[in-house]
Amino acid sequence: MDTPYGVAINLAGTIVVAGDVSTTSAFSWTVRAYSSNGTFLWSHTRDAESTAQGVVANDLGEFIVVGRITGSGWLISKYSAIGATLWNQTFLTASPNAMAHDVAVVPGCRDVVVIGHDAVTNSDWYVNRYDTNGAFVSSLRLTGAVSGPDEPLDVDVDPQGRIDVCGF
Repeated sequence: MDTPYGVAINLAGTIVVAGDVSTTSAFSWTVRAYSSNGTFLWSHTRDAESTAQGVVANDLGEFIVVGRITGSGWLISKYSAIGATLWNQTFLTASPNAMAHDVAVVPGCRDVVVIGHDAVTNSDWYVNRYDTNGAFVSSLRLTGAVSGPDEPLDVDVDPQGRIDVCGF
């Protein structure tokens, strides 16, 4: 992996790293899993012009990875603890180059909260919620100043289900 952007560890100690691998002309979404002693377990790589940006583990040992596929917007993928793809979702904004930055799991119900931005205006944040099976639940769009790029960088959900987002 050339550029790791996120790491998560499930309750069994499996470590998943999300990022990209660069080729001569593009970047490719890459997710790699390792045992707690560093032994390689499994990986997923997507087509060129994509990047995996954030990852989280839920209480079942599954991993949710977010990022983008150029021309297709956000990509959200859920993998089992042994690397099987459970589901994929995309989210399109006004820009096909929008980026999902981070992901969190809602305690108790295992819903997934994804944050990202729209690359056209560089100032609109999105906070999206998906159920545990990947079905879209809701989206909140936050419009910022047009004076420069605004990006949400991190998200967390507390035990009461309140969502906290930070960025610039």
